[in-house]
Amino acid sequence: AHAALDPAARSSPLAIYVNQENPLSATTMGTAAQIFAGPRTRHAITQWQQLGLGGRWRGQAIHLYGLARSTALGTFFARKVLGDRGYADGYIGLRESRAVIARVLHDPQGMGFADLNQRQPGVKVLKLKACARCRASSGSRADIVLGRYPLDRYLYIYVRREADGKIDPLVR
Repeated sequence: AHAALDPAARSSPLAIYVNQENPLSATTMGTAAQIFAGPRTRHAITQWQQLGLGGRWRGQAIHLYGLARSTALGTFFARKVLGDRGYADGYIGLRESRAVIARVLHDPQGMGFADLNQRQPGVKVLKLKACARCRASSGSRADIVLGRYPLDRYLYIYVRREADGKIDPLVR
């Protein structure tokens, strides 16, 4: 089963958010890893100009927000995007997606990851590409169903076996 797109759902795909003022519209999963991963290397992305932004963004640091590593979504992001390397120095891990969105809303230099269902005015979801040549996806229902959205999450469904080890035919 896929995570849900219903705003009332408790489990949704993840998204990477920036403040609405930010001109960035898309990124790749590899670039996201260079932004969020620690420890910092010479390939790390720490400033907006490294993402091609000029003008007032030149020389400005990217402020990183997301879900704490101790949360299920923080662990998922670390595994899926960072290869379990851990988060960059200065990364602020929060307990809830709403708190991440609030930080990005009030910080034009902010970038964060949170539930896709938490989008609201003042922040925007970056389109994501699985690779540089891949098609960008905004996390639409169609893209999720077709497996095109890189931060979709599968939900595991467990069923109890009968005492004899068989699974009910209807469940199967």
